[in-house]
Amino acid sequence: MHSRHARLYAHVMVLFWPWLWWQLRVIGRWQRETGRDLMLGVDTFGNVRVRWVGDEPGTEPFRAPVSARLARALDPEPDARPATQPRPVSHLPAPCLRLAFAPAGRLPVPDT
Repeated sequence: MHSRHARLYAHVMVLFWPWLWWQLRVIGRWQRETGRDLMLGVDTFGNVRVRWVGDEPGTEPFRAPVSARLARALDPEPDARPATQPRPVSHLPAPCLRLAFAPAGRLPVPDT
């Protein structure tokens, strides 16, 4: 048992610890092979459910398209640009949530 899994073991009945250990071992091997992060859920019988799967390593974070009207509204210097040319949206933060197995049972809060 790894210390980062202590909260999972505390939630599961002792009779089902071997079953939980086996599933966490398989999931850990899969995470090492793929490099993806997971958010897991577990019930009192030791059944592990994958709630969220992270993006593949090296992929670009998802960026929602921004309309020209919104880009103009977010532009701090509207007089410096012509009205027909919207500001590039590269200055906007990426709405990306990195899903990681949180040992404390919490997800990292996205920076929005």
